[in-house]
Amino acid sequence: MSGVLLQRTRQALAEARAPLLFSLHSTAAALLALALANAAGIHHPWWAAMTVWLVAQPTRGLFIERSIARLTGSLVGALVGGVLLYFFFGWPNLLLCLLALWLALCAAVGNFFRHFRNYAWVLAGYTAAIVALFGLADPVFDPELASGRVICTLLGILCCSCISWLFTAKAEPSVLLEERLDALVNDCLRWCMSGPVQTENATDLNRILGAIKTLDGVLDFAAAGSRKGRQRVRHAHEVIDALLVSVALVHSLHETHSTFLCDARFADERSEQENLEAFIGALQLHPSKYPQLLLALERLQQLFANPSSRANWRERVLNHDWRAASTSAARPLSALIIAALAWRLSGWSEGAIMTMTAVLFASLFSSHNDARMALKDVFIGSLLGASAGMVARLWLLPQVHSDWQLLACIAPFLLTGAALMARARTAKLAIDLNMTFLLTAQPGVQLPSDLPLVAQQTLAIVLGVLAAAASLLLWYPALAAGRRLALARRIARQTRRATAPSQFAAAHGRARALLRSLVVSDGYASVLVSAALRCIAATAPFVTDDSSPVPDSAQAAYNAEQAARTLARLTSKD
Repeated sequence: MSGVLLQRTRQALAEARAPLLFSLHSTAAALLALALANAAGIHHPWWAAMTVWLVAQPTRGLFIERSIARLTGSLVGALVGGVLLYFFFGWPNLLLCLLALWLALCAAVGNFFRHFRNYAWVLAGYTAAIVALFGLADPVFDPELASGRVICTLLGILCCSCISWLFTAKAEPSVLLEERLDALVNDCLRWCMSGPVQTENATDLNRILGAIKTLDGVLDFAAAGSRKGRQRVRHAHEVIDALLVSVALVHSLHETHSTFLCDARFADERSEQENLEAFIGALQLHPSKYPQLLLALERLQQLFANPSSRANWRERVLNHDWRAASTSAARPLSALIIAALAWRLSGWSEGAIMTMTAVLFASLFSSHNDARMALKDVFIGSLLGASAGMVARLWLLPQVHSDWQLLACIAPFLLTGAALMARARTAKLAIDLNMTFLLTAQPGVQLPSDLPLVAQQTLAIVLGVLAAAASLLLWYPALAAGRRLALARRIARQTRRATAPSQFAAAHGRARALLRSLVVSDGYASVLVSAALRCIAATAPFVTDDSSPVPDSAQAAYNAEQAARTLARLTSKD
């Protein structure tokens, strides 16, 4: 009995080791950054501590990417915010209008990118807002506000690098990513070469789509921190898109119970490229019967033979979901409008803080897909952080008379936030908690500690979060299911556009880009995904040259229209 208890204790300690180490080194880095910024006489030294929480990551590659994004975004945003303050400090309404345009631009362009490059654009937007709105809150123009923001960012990154780097794990080796991609290709080829529809095919397809969702979720994080890693991610996405087109075409054949004449059979002893060559060779015996599938597989073969080293920006721009980009731009823009109108019409002295908080959170979640989960974390984290910040501001910080006392005073709060951040379930909540705590308490700054003023500032932060929440719900469904329906509607619209011969190739490219997003969102062969696969199959190209005529274009247009109608009906039912 004692042996089992001892074993369980050791296991619990081993599991707690990584979160404990993360909590300790992240808190130490934040305290060091705050101490250095305070010693340097920066007006808002707590910005340095906030940077530590925003760049701290579980792997070194992620830390590098996050740090570069934060530094770049802070530099650009501080420059823009400083310019706005310098030229328009005496015209606050005009400054707010120009700031709104900048926020919308950053959020829209940021939607074009994934993860940390998106974060750099978002940060450039809300850093300008922080600098400009903090400047408007002061009665006198402070030229050091923008430079202080940049210096705090540098200090936070340097402190996090010096203390946390040794404790941060390396990313998943690239060879493991390649093995995952090879396994996915083999699974897809095995399913496509399986012949007529079989009862196990539905299960296999669910497994394939689930594997695509899982792989897409780890690609950017595992390959972060290197240029070659980004190239591998781009190559993997191109392979996944080509696989989805092939799966869609075979799925369409299975659903129509067409006779699938394929003499080749999948062999486990062959590599994925050898199986692909065998599949293509078998289809070439009937080139006129399966022109779309043959072309899709040849495209896949080309990707393996000559993986592209550069992004095709023209294709990405043409195929990007600009409706989603417009939604991303509208979120911080509407949050700024809501908060700024309330501020300017009421004349509230804390309105600038409310507006800044609204812009900050609305920008961070401008490209978020699941509004309900985002809002849950924001509300809980912000309320806890604001409450803790009030306690520190009213009763603890007024008793501080030295830098050491300041660090000892806020260390328990930061350590608690770090402990929550080290766990996956509470990580996002903890970031909001730490940010709101530092924003409310503002350690290192000599501020009045009377209850009415602190209560007003805390209320301003909470109202700012509510304004951000309103903008999040206003421009997007509250549930992830709404995101899937929106993607399906866009696929249906692009499929309808493919009925025009001149739009066939472009519409298919846009629909294909949306399909991967839908598969990643759903993760299995749902009714919605199955209908979307039919749309992709109906618009798949017949020929390599976009200018060549499509064989039997009337039938192709009819198939595309029917597939689009089926998918549109499914979205209207929900």
